[in-house]
Amino acid sequence: RLSLSAGSRVEVILPDTHRLRLAESADLELTALARSLDEDRAGGTPLLPTNGALAIDVPRDAVDRPRVDTDTAGVLLEPGGLYLVEIDGRGDTRVVVRVGEAEILGQYDSTVVRAGDEAVVPRDTRDQIALYEAPPLTDVVEWARQLEAEATRVGEVRFFVPELRYA
Repeated sequence: RLSLSAGSRVEVILPDTHRLRLAESADLELTALARSLDEDRAGGTPLLPTNGALAIDVPRDAVDRPRVDTDTAGVLLEPGGLYLVEIDGRGDTRVVVRVGEAEILGQYDSTVVRAGDEAVVPRDTRDQIALYEAPPLTDVVEWARQLEAEATRVGEVRFFVPELRYA
């Protein structure tokens, strides 16, 4: 579980190469890590946010289609996309697609959200998904773009020295 305090943020790079950026006061539970040495099940890493904003960068070559489950919605994300999933103060789930395509799973059907759009799933009426034009970039998405630009400028980022290996 990742729980952030006010004014903090964190970037997480998962073993399946997805990049997560969490903004202040976010709360995210990871019940398993796909493609990690201790997890051999098929499918992506289950992402279970309960509060705050989660920016997700899904690489084009991703093997698994990530799934985000909130109290009000299940969201499937297509590879090669940039997404924002946010639980607001009322408990509504917002899904903003900057690049790519997301599918919001309802109780009886699903709704596709395309690049440049935002979907809002109200906590009280989950089957009444509203689609809007995507709002301006949020702080966490701006920060994610800065991180991407830095990584591109620096080139390959090494997280471990080559001598460090699993036993």
